[in-house]
Amino acid sequence: MQRPDTIIEIHRERVQDQTVEMFSGDKYTESVDGTGYSATATLDLTLDRVWFILDAQRRLWQEIVDNETRDPLRHFAIDLAIFDSKITIDSVSCIPLVSLPPATITIPDGPRAGESREIAYNEIPLFGRLTVHDQLEPKEVERGKQSIALDFTEQDAPVLLAAPLRDEYSPQLFGSHVDRRPDGSIAFTAQDPRISWELDYAEAHWITHSIAGELLVGAEKLQHLGLPDDEARIRVLDSLATQIADAVRPKLAEMGVDGVMDLMPTPLEVDPQSKDDETVKNLDAVVQRFDIGGTTHESMVIQLQTLRELPRGEELPASILAENPNEKTGLGVTGWSILRQVRDTVKKTFDLDDSDFDADVPCLLAGPKTINIGGQERCLEKLDADVVPRSQDGRLVIDGTVSADTTLYNFEASFKVIYEMGLDDIPRDPSGHETRRADLESVESLEMALRAAGDRKRAGALSDQEYEAEVKRVHDRFDELPKTVGVRPTQNPPEAQVNPEFHLTVAGKAAAAAGAAALVGLLALPVTWVAGGAAGVGAAGGGGLLALAIVQYFTTVLTIDWFGVGIGSRQVKKSLNDRPEGTSLPPIGIPVEVDFNRQRLAVYFRPLPAKLWVGHADTNEQDDDRTDIGLVGGRWPTDGHPWKLSNDDAMLYVDSGELQLFMEPDSVSGDGAPISVATAPDGQHYLQVENEDPAKLQRLPGLDRQGDEIHTGS
Repeated sequence: MQRPDTIIEIHRERVQDQTVEMFSGDKYTESVDGTGYSATATLDLTLDRVWFILDAQRRLWQEIVDNETRDPLRHFAIDLAIFDSKITIDSVSCIPLVSLPPATITIPDGPRAGESREIAYNEIPLFGRLTVHDQLEPKEVERGKQSIALDFTEQDAPVLLAAPLRDEYSPQLFGSHVDRRPDGSIAFTAQDPRISWELDYAEAHWITHSIAGELLVGAEKLQHLGLPDDEARIRVLDSLATQIADAVRPKLAEMGVDGVMDLMPTPLEVDPQSKDDETVKNLDAVVQRFDIGGTTHESMVIQLQTLRELPRGEELPASILAENPNEKTGLGVTGWSILRQVRDTVKKTFDLDDSDFDADVPCLLAGPKTINIGGQERCLEKLDADVVPRSQDGRLVIDGTVSADTTLYNFEASFKVIYEMGLDDIPRDPSGHETRRADLESVESLEMALRAAGDRKRAGALSDQEYEAEVKRVHDRFDELPKTVGVRPTQNPPEAQVNPEFHLTVAGKAAAAAGAAALVGLLALPVTWVAGGAAGVGAAGGGGLLALAIVQYFTTVLTIDWFGVGIGSRQVKKSLNDRPEGTSLPPIGIPVEVDFNRQRLAVYFRPLPAKLWVGHADTNEQDDDRTDIGLVGGRWPTDGHPWKLSNDDAMLYVDSGELQLFMEPDSVSGDGAPISVATAPDGQHYLQVENEDPAKLQRLPGLDRQGDEIHTGS
């Protein structure tokens, strides 16, 4: 993909952690009959390492495409360590072996000189590691849905070139279709999945100098008279590697579905022909390396193309983890993509189309447009959204002007709404044991309801007042959903900056004289806002209220339609993680930093430790006079950075045993009492401090006392 507008970068170590379950360790027996011998192999294989470009020996692997050498683009290598394994030789050249005592073989030189091993006469011990080489690729798992997968069925792949290791005792590589070059590099041809075998000097010596191994070496020399001993031993090891690979390959083909192993738990809806800037049009995954302080790291990058065209200058960096090497997962979204989503929200809300906006700017109204708010026609004089830097963070600024000229009044109100990118609680689809009421809707159903209401409004089947009422209903239902912690814009200052110029006409002054009730009707406030506050105000106050209500309408629609579920959270959840517990990325982790300074969004995540100490909590007052915990937070144990978890995430983590929570120590509780999950009489789960006052968590200072960092993400 040339220029993605969204990337999800995962550190090699995180990919390895998430791949462990695919290769949890298997032991099996297979026939590995080779040229001139028949044998049986017993293999015990366990995942040791996942890598892309540099193997465990820091050996560089390249791929050759069109006679050019380059870093692999999609190479996915899986190291399988070999434990307690062997090949038992039944016969050599059809002659049964004669029983002999075991031989003791001692390594003569090198770093393992003097090490001995006793080996049975008809056995070849197996050591080292097998490496399965495959390619990442997007796969259509069902109509219209794609996933990133490993395909373990035979398929064409680039030639792989392994760089030489200069030490004569360094581990060597063996396998089929091997081309050993004069400079010491090794080229691996043929189709994927290719399997190479790595042995160090001592392991190769034990194999080729065992009784059975020497028989195989002798048989090789008989077939190729004059063949040097060293070359004969290499040929034997290549032959054994080939036979082992032939035994393992069918096992790989049984993985997943017909040999295809999805790396994304939930497939992503992809429509290359979509004409909007919201639907994902392309999905891909590449691998890369990046250097930090002299150390080379590797990552896998899932790429999404959502925009039809990304302008020049909006390219995402090759690696967002390179900018924050302490994190393991990162999400980057271009500023253009973010601003286009703001534009699309305004389009849908006010029945505008692409021609109403400047085609070369992400979100800029091309000229005054007539819109309808609260059943009344208004003129949207201008609207602009931009990302502006502010010290180390960024702000999303939406400003514009709304005006109206009627027989009763005229006004022009300029406004500016500022959003900061920070960590906040965002709605999450409730799982079965989280659901507080049976009638809770899902995020998807609420989004569909809002979308359907917009379609009906545009078709004339829904009045403006009915549409606004549905917007408010969806807003309230979003608030009732369980929460996770994610990244979303937070309006700061909390109120929009509004500069209204309001004037009553002669007829308007006469109507205003009839009283405040008439004034409220005169102003025609949107039905989503309570106008009772206008009682007793004069015309100027009513005009300000009108302008403020209009701006609040703008910000509410933005909040519900897009900001309410967090930037990128839907795409990320669909593409990487469908587990209901925890934050969207990674399966175990907390977002800790937001960078919005370079016309893009970069979100970094760090692994969750075994223990965290709670010193702050936000509470929510319920209708039944009950006070519920909304968010808990504290300071990161290593660097004091603020962290927070939603109440729902905290309960799921604690209940699953993935995290232990404790109260921060104080003069009364000493080391800090543990926090556990309890069940109320009505079946609702809640956090409690063990053997302490049940309301102790609720009395903790709020997260606003934790420091400004938690809100700005810096």
